[in-house]
Parts: sequence; structure tokens; C-alpha cells
Amino acid sequence: MRTWFGKVSAGRNASRWFARLHSADVSKSTDRAFNLWLNRDPRNEEEFERRELLWELLGEVQDDPEVLKLSHRSSASPGPWRLQPHSWVKWGLTAAALSALAVGAYWELEPASRSAAAPIQEMILTTRTGEERQIVLADGSRIVLNTATRLRERLTSRVRWLDLEQGEAVFLVRHDIHWPFVVVAGKTSTRDVGTEFDVLHLAGRTDVSVLSGRVQVDAPSAAHTRQQIALSAGQAAVYTNSEGLGPVSAADLSRIAAWQRHRVEFHDDTLTSAVSDFNRYITTRIVVGDPSLAGIRVSGVFRCGDTRAFLQALHGTFGIRNETRGNIIVLLPPADDRRGH
Repeated sequence: MRTWFGKVSAGRNASRWFARLHSADVSKSTDRAFNLWLNRDPRNEEEFERRELLWELLGEVQDDPEVLKLSHRSSASPGPWRLQPHSWVKWGLTAAALSALAVGAYWELEPASRSAAAPIQEMILTTRTGEERQIVLADGSRIVLNTATRLRERLTSRVRWLDLEQGEAVFLVRHDIHWPFVVVAGKTSTRDVGTEFDVLHLAGRTDVSVLSGRVQVDAPSAAHTRQQIALSAGQAAVYTNSEGLGPVSAADLSRIAAWQRHRVEFHDDTLTSAVSDFNRYITTRIVVGDPSLAGIRVSGVFRCGDTRAFLQALHGTFGIRNETRGNIIVLLPPADDRRGH
């Protein structure tokens, strides 16, 4: 069982290795020792990656007086591994700061703070309503953008940042232990641990679903404290502004597979939910014109954007009528009582 003490110990050693490997000279024996330590416990790799990412997050504040003060204060206490005054003392002080900061600051920084490192690639990727687009990043990772999506890509030498401003995308990550891959969507951060995952970010809600591998998700909880959960293949988590980060649940993999085939699927969804999802693929919006229709449960598979087929299915199954009013289509109750059949 992983203990708190074990995690703290791994964290301290990770900070020391981080300092040592950023020295001016790293011998082959040091490199071999590092790899032995890295493979000894999965926590070692996780904690070392956290230090690398936190260093990137510190960015331009690395020389801030408060950070330097924290570095010297953290390194003042003697430890089992004393840093000697040579070429990598500065890195040792920084590593001490990393040890102190990592217990919370790692995920607390907002995306706006993550812009210090000089980008090696930066661009904005978008899709129009009803459009799907596949992108191959410079690192070999692939992204599939769903309809009406806006994604800001920013690759630096240390971290691969992707800000999903709205919409949905599947990320097929080329894993690199030394080059973390992080997707920011609203108040959530999803960090790849070698995986393929989907992020849907719309109207104050973010859904993270794992198709293969693992991710780590960070977001505010209902109590407004930061919460981290790990997701494996077939698992999902939902964050909403009102309720925070929810528990681990089963991922709707069929829905994700469907939109990549230009299909939209409903499985006993409410009409309100189905209409909201279908509207993502069309420019003429559909609205539920009567509250009595909202709770009707619908199931079916439709081509993305095939409004005619969707409306015909609603009429044929439930008798729901529709009227076009300007640039919207209004759903109206049936003329008879077929909704109950």
C-alpha cells in the first residue's frame, strides 16, 4: 500500500535528482543510478515528472525574491543528501523550493501563469459547426477536433500545453516522460500518463473520458479545494462549476466513437439533453417549445447535422411536431397522446 511517508520520501528524492541532473556535468554513472532509482518504484517517475512540470510552471518567477527566499529557507535544514558548493548549487536551491512548493502549488497555478517558456510551436486550432478535423502535432501526438471547437496549442521545450477553450477533442498522446502533456479546460487540468483520452468542455461543464492508458485530472471540488483523481481506460469524471469535480464513473465510449464516425448517438437520454447535443452540429438551432416534452426519453443514431432525420424520428415515435420560426426550429407537443406509447 502506498503510504503518505513513502510519497513524501519519493518527492524529496525526486527533487534531489532533479537538481543533480540539471548540473553542468552528469556522468554516465550518475545517469545509470538515476535510471535505477526511477525504475525502483512507480512513485519515483510520477514525482520526478511533477518536479519537471512545476519548474516549467514557475517560469519567469524562478528569480522572484519570494521564491528565492523559499529556496534558501527550505534548503537550510541539513538532510541526508547535502548539496556541495559547485556548479549545480543553484539547481539544488531550486529543488528545495520545488519540494516545498509541490505540495499544492503544482496544480494551483492558473493557465495564464504557464506562458513563460519560449514556445517552439504555438497556434490556435478551430473547427466550424458540423466540422471535424484531425491534427498531427510536432511531437507525433494526434488530436481529433469535434464540431465547434477552439483549441490553443503551445509546445515548449519542457511542457506540451493545450488549452481547450470550448468544444471537444480526442487526444492520442505520444508519451514522453521528459515532456509532459497537459490539457487545460476551464478550471480542470488533465495530465497524460501515456494514453488516449477525450475532453468535452461546454457551458461550465467538463467531461474527461479515458479510451486507453491513464490520466490525472485536477479541478476544484465542491468544497472549492483542489482535488486530484486518476482515471484509467473506460473511466470518466465530470466537473461542473456548481458541484465541482465528481466521482469516477464509466465513460460513454460509444458516444465518443460515434462522433468520430460523424454520428450522434442517444441512449435513453432526455429530449432536452438530446437536442442540446444535436445542436452542436447544426447552425439552425432546435429548441424544446413546451416543458412537457423535456423529460421524454429518446434513443437513436443519426448522422451529424441530419436535422430532417432527427425531426422525422421524433414525430414518428412520439408525434412531436415542429415549426420553423426565423432561425430556430421549435418542438411542439403532439396533437394526440402518442408520447405515452
